[in-house]
Amino acid sequence: WRVVFKGLTLLEHLVKNGSERCVDDARNHSHMLRSLHQFNYYEGTIDRGLGVREKSKQIVEILGDDERIREERARARKLREKFGGNLGGVSS
Repeated sequence: WRVVFKGLTLLEHLVKNGSERCVDDARNHSHMLRSLHQFNYYEGTIDRGLGVREKSKQIVEILGDDERIREERARARKLREKFGGNLGGVSS
């Protein structure tokens, strides 16, 4: 479940910060994202699949609304500019 959740987190980041092609590719594979709405994984009695189900629903909602994608991408752009745009890099 952790690998799936991390993959969804990466996809969300790419949709918000990546090229338009990332959005198009994600939309073309939205049927796979919808299948994760029924994802189940239990460790004992603890439901570990809940995060995967919620994250996949959030991504599908974002992908289904062009206006929301524009808002999320604008918000991500502002954050990049606020923090210098060079996250993780070393400037000299």
